[in-house]
Amino acid sequence: MTMMPDDVDLITARMATDSGHRTSLDDVMEALGISRTALEAEIAAGQHHL
Repeated sequence: MTMMPDDVDLITARMATDSGHRTSLDDVMEALGISRTALEAEIAAGQHHL
């Protein structure tokens, strides 16, 4: 794979600004008002397709 200058710039910028903090899926779901239990129940009921 050949990296283009834009790729190198993007990688460099991300490395320079990455704090290392990651947000868990459960935290995002909670912030959006979605519970894992409710989502699993909706999937089981056929409301969502994986």
